[in-house]
Amino acid sequence: MKARRLVVGCSILKSELEEVLKSQDEFDVELRWLKAGYHVKADLLETRLAEALKGLEGREDEVRVLYGEKCLVDLKEAAGRMRALPTDNCLTALLGLERLRMLEAGPAMVVTPAWIRDIYFSCDPELPIWDESDFRMNFGRYERIVVLDHGLDQLADEEILRAFDLTGKILEAEAASLDRFKRLILDFLR
Repeated sequence: MKARRLVVGCSILKSELEEVLKSQDEFDVELRWLKAGYHVKADLLETRLAEALKGLEGREDEVRVLYGEKCLVDLKEAAGRMRALPTDNCLTALLGLERLRMLEAGPAMVVTPAWIRDIYFSCDPELPIWDESDFRMNFGRYERIVVLDHGLDQLADEEILRAFDLTGKILEAEAASLDRFKRLILDFLR
C-alpha cells in the first residue's frame, strides 16, 4: 500500500512537482495549491497557509508544506509539526544554491515560466500590482532574465514579448534538469 501524503504549497512549483510525481509509485499524493506570489506579503502567506492547514491536526506525519524557509520567515512556526521543504525557496529547490548563484551572476534574475505567468501577469488582487514603471525600477539592476526550461510549460511568444515590454529585459532560456528537484521531493515526501 502506498504511503499517503498531502502537499500544501505554492503553485509556482505545480508543473515541476506534477512531473516528478508521475515517475514515482511510492506515494499517493494529494495536492492543494495556494496562489503564487504570497511570499511578497508575509502576513498574507501566513494567513493563507494557516487556512490551508486548518483541520489537518493529527495528520502531521502525512502533510508536507511546499514552501522554502525564505518564503516565510516564520515558516517552521506556521507549519507547526508538519514537515516543510528543506530549502530556501523554489529556485534553490529546483537548482541548488550554487547553480542559482552562478545563473544570477551578471547580474541576472532567475525565474520559471510560472513566475512570469502567475506572479507578473496574473497575481492575486490582494497582492501589490505593479505597473510598467514598477517593473522597470525593480528589474533595472539586472542585465538579463533567465527563464528555467524544464521542457514542461514553455512561454508563448506573446508572453515573452509582454515580459520584455514590462521589464525592458530580454528573456534567456536556460535548460534545467529536474533530477535535483526529484531527489529533494522524494526525500521530502518520506
